Amino acid sequence: MRGKNFYAPSPLPSPIKGEGVGSASPIEREGSKFDVSSVEKEGSVSEKIEAYLGLDVGSISTNLVLIDNNKKVLSKRYLMTAGRPIEAVRIGLQEIGEEIGDRVEIKGVGTTGSGRYLTADFVGADLVRNEITAQATAAVHIDPAVDTIFEIGGQDSK
Repeated sequence: MRGKNFYAPSPLPSPIKGEGVGSASPIEREGSKFDVSSVEKEGSVSEKIEAYLGLDVGSISTNLVLIDNNKKVLSKRYLMTAGRPIEAVRIGLQEIGEEIGDRVEIKGVGTTGSGRYLTADFVGADLVRNEITAQATAAVHIDPAVDTIFEIGGQDSK
């Protein structure tokens, strides 16, 4: 997906619609919603925002996040995996695509979670990391003095 416009896959009917695959609405907080005005230049065609897509596909939930170069969240989704990780990712991508449209250019895609390899192939990920590496990287970024991380997932605890 690197260097390409973000287009969601064509919608497919969900064989398990209504059984926990639909996403919850995005969490609303000030400054977290995508603002079209931030990418439009006066009197010209709007520039695309460079963005990065992260997917965490676990046995219980699937999480997608789209961030810009400043790590501002442009869009995010939390969905139940319901034993169908590709379906959950497809729905999440479709919803993010509907929200963001073609206003972003995906520069990189990363996956983590128990479904990281499966979904990496599906979305053409640039980076695949296990949960421990992903969480440690994020924790040290937030607080360089961190020395302990507890991770409790649907399949295991670390």
